[in-house]
Amino acid sequence: MRLASISSRPLLRWTLIVGPGESLGFAVPAAVGAIFVTSGAPALVLYMAIVVAGACEGAVLGASQAYALRSHLPAVEGGRWVAYTALG
Repeated sequence: MRLASISSRPLLRWTLIVGPGESLGFAVPAAVGAIFVTSGAPALVLYMAIVVAGACEGAVLGASQAYALRSHLPAVEGGRWVAYTALG
């Protein structure tokens, strides 16, 4: 399938861009959680690491969403979208 045909179908474009973006983003807190839990880190350190990792997940998700939206909603400010998504 050519990229031009994907961009003409908003839902397909959204799914093909945001799905992998969320998968990649979700890997961050999953990996951080696994590392900190198995290392025996104190609960407060684990909590803080997961919060930061969650913000990273949100940033990756927001970036993929902003990229998917830009051809159909050019008024969406990508940087702001990413920041708001990262903040939750």
